[in-house]
Amino acid sequence: MTDRSFAFVLGAGASKQSGIPTGAELVNSWLGELYRRHEPPQSGRSLEEWATAENLGITGFDHKSAATFYPYVFERRFRADPEQGYAYLESLMESKEPSFGYSVLAQILCKTRHSVVITTNFDDLVIAICFSNLRTALKVRKRLRRNGIELYEHSFSIIRRS
Repeated sequence: MTDRSFAFVLGAGASKQSGIPTGAELVNSWLGELYRRHEPPQSGRSLEEWATAENLGITGFDHKSAATFYPYVFERRFRADPEQGYAYLESLMESKEPSFGYSVLAQILCKTRHSVVITTNFDDLVIAICFSNLRTALKVRKRLRRNGIELYEHSFSIIRRS
């Protein structure tokens, strides 16, 4: 297989060691906030009983697979102020450093032909670690899609100069 190049696919867990919560952890936190905001304490219902498709306004929502509804729970939690949601995500990433796993990945990306990373992560840890190890140009393409609609796409190159 010496003639093949591989792409690396990263999900939310890739940044966990860097101190960034996983998508499932964020969903659980946001559901808890919504529950405390909308469910009267005297109701006696648990979060699991309250968090339904009807109460959240999320078609098909099932608490057992809540993490798969990440974008919809995010929208529901920050519906009144989407900018607050983006600021919250940015605050989670502030001052975070790439973990050892990212360092290993950067070495592979920079020293072999296996130079493609596909990620759903909202952090820039892959970019940060590649930039610190960079010997050549790094091409970056970032996209934001919501409900199948592309809201944002930005492509750029980073060239490290000594």
